[in-house]
Amino acid sequence: MKTQGTCAVATDLLREIRDCLAVASRGESPTFQRDLQSRLVCEVLEELRNGRIESFGFERLIQTVLLGLGAEEVRIVPRSGDKGADLVAVFRVAGAFQQMVAVQAKHWQPEPPVGRDVVEQLIRGIEAEGANLGMVITSGTISDEAFQTAEQYFDDKGIRIELVDGEQFAKLIVEHGIRTS
Repeated sequence: MKTQGTCAVATDLLREIRDCLAVASRGESPTFQRDLQSRLVCEVLEELRNGRIESFGFERLIQTVLLGLGAEEVRIVPRSGDKGADLVAVFRVAGAFQQMVAVQAKHWQPEPPVGRDVVEQLIRGIEAEGANLGMVITSGTISDEAFQTAEQYFDDKGIRIELVDGEQFAKLIVEHGIRTS
């Protein structure tokens, strides 16, 4: 914005100013790529929360993203057979080690956040499926209690549970894209 010898109102630039200040506070310089990625993540998150997608569509989207991230197979568990895992993905690490990931999908708004009960539901799914890892993927947010429950399960059983909130999931989609077969 350029002004000379006049007054200017910058209220229409408040978001951009805040974004630049946030980037500068982290010791980074604003770049076109970072700005574009940030805007794309915001748009994807908005679509996840308010777009034309329902819970079954959200599960199919997660399936597509996991396949794009390298899963050999991702199956959606039918509702009638759901013991706590909505999806089960199989990844092969270093061409030799198979990792089975049980996923709990929550197509939610930011409030209320995903809580302890969702992680406990996933734990039942991990154990029913014999999975090595667990993930909660939500379009919403995740409570501190959910993180504590996941940490406690790792301490007790040695099985890690990753908690992916809406912003992280949107970032995965932006960074890795959505591949259709």
